[in-house]
Amino acid sequence: AWKRDAKGGPRRPRVEYKTAAQLASEFDQDRPAMRIVDMRGPEVRVAKSFSELAMALSSDTCQSLKELRYNTRKLVGGYEDRIRNLAEKRRYYEDALISSAAEQERLQAAASMGKGGVERCEELAREIEGLRDRQAKGEVGLRELGAAFCKLRDGWRREFEALRAADAALALAVPTASRELALWKPLERPDEGFAHFA
Repeated sequence: AWKRDAKGGPRRPRVEYKTAAQLASEFDQDRPAMRIVDMRGPEVRVAKSFSELAMALSSDTCQSLKELRYNTRKLVGGYEDRIRNLAEKRRYYEDALISSAAEQERLQAAASMGKGGVERCEELAREIEGLRDRQAKGEVGLRELGAAFCKLRDGWRREFEALRAADAALALAVPTASRELALWKPLERPDEGFAHFA
């Protein structure tokens, strides 16, 4: 029953808190089954005995460990993706720096050439253009093309690097090799195809 205090207002009920040990000592078989309300987690649990409460707590530990493992795997996967992306970006920038350094060396080599060097570059360009015309007509094979570019590299070394003539050699060698290997019959003449690369 509610009692009014001296001021005339309703008196609040007195709340008693007991520990688990106190509850266990007061527990009596004659009493009706008590309910234990566990409000420590995200959900409120009602247990009829301490053993039931202990079982619920142990199962919660397993579930929380599973959730922890899942969350950890997810975090690790996310950070691995970020590390992989950063490694790819780093590789890209390293390649860009290497190519820009090579381009800078080529430009410096071209800038250091005087009037005579420019004339030699023009002469080398004419030689490469002549090889391109012969390659387009099918008058030069892969072996002759390789020998001609080796001779150009030995004769015009600085100009060869400044004009990046190796790229031109590769651009002419690929269609020539495709044309020659298209005619090769490896079962009838197995050694003939590799002779072009000797």
